[in-house]
Amino acid sequence: MRKLANPRRVERLLTRAIEDFELDLRDVTVLTEAASGPFVVTALLAAQAGSQHVIACTRDSGYGSAREVETYMKEWARFLGVDSRIEVRENAPFHAASEAQLVTNVGFVRPIDENFISRLPTCAAISLMWETWEHRPSDLDLLACRKRNIPVLGTNEADSRLQTFGYLGVVVARLLLEAEIEIVRSSILVVGSNPFGSAISEHLVRTGAIVNQLNPMIDGWASGSAVAELVANSDAVVLAEQRSDTNLVGPPSGIPTASLRKAGGPIIHLSGVLDEHLLDTIGIAKWPRVEVGAFTMTVTSGYSGPRPVIELHAAGLKVGEALVAGMKRFGDAKRAEAFALEHSPAMGWEEPWSH
Repeated sequence: MRKLANPRRVERLLTRAIEDFELDLRDVTVLTEAASGPFVVTALLAAQAGSQHVIACTRDSGYGSAREVETYMKEWARFLGVDSRIEVRENAPFHAASEAQLVTNVGFVRPIDENFISRLPTCAAISLMWETWEHRPSDLDLLACRKRNIPVLGTNEADSRLQTFGYLGVVVARLLLEAEIEIVRSSILVVGSNPFGSAISEHLVRTGAIVNQLNPMIDGWASGSAVAELVANSDAVVLAEQRSDTNLVGPPSGIPTASLRKAGGPIIHLSGVLDEHLLDTIGIAKWPRVEVGAFTMTVTSGYSGPRPVIELHAAGLKVGEALVAGMKRFGDAKRAEAFALEHSPAMGWEEPWSH
């Protein structure tokens, strides 16, 4: 199980994030997760920001057993002096839904389905620890939230106190180095629409790479001799597509496998739909060797270190704080969302209340 190093630095980062976002969760019961690595911080932030009851759900996973995660969480809570405020539970999170005022959409809390939502109290709110365009219906039943008058907003990762997209380039750089691609003077093809594609490309250029970017949201993005030549002459291809659910490599409309075979790989897979079996068939290495579906990352920004997770989740909790305050003041989800958009780093929906 992955554990964070440098506890004193992490403590400073937690304190700084709470101060930067003026996070105050006194009188708010928070339902979140207990997790490994940098994702231990969500519950810690909530407790340090004043919540007297943080329910942190966990379960066995590929990242570690529930018992290991519980021990890890309790060690951190004792270190920070908030162990009396955090309760770790191994049962399904919907059992705790009736107690929660603020729900975060982190891994072990999902899916937040109709059954879960039906148990929430009338003052409850849900904060997304990412931007609203990243919403997946399988993770959160937004229609059920609307029917129950439960406000839901995302976190604006372009907020000046965050540098979330800036960390994506660092993550990809680490993956490239692990795959023995030096970056400096390397020809790298980035396959990804914005903001992922541009953020990664800009970082790699600053690091000394020769970068080309293809946007899978544009029709015919992978066709033509020019694209085939780009692929064939690349030292590595980075897949970082979060908006499209079409296959990025091979038929019917992905980058040509003949050109990939000529280049010799590897493929650095941050996100995007990919046929793993096809890569094995044509002899192209992929890194990391993690299989994910559409709209899901193989590794998160936390792969670069704890700071991006701490800052993003502090911002997300601030969104939740404002949503709960709005519900207490107005008792109406629409007005609570409007309040949070004004008083927190919240991101709204493109078509409010039409989902």
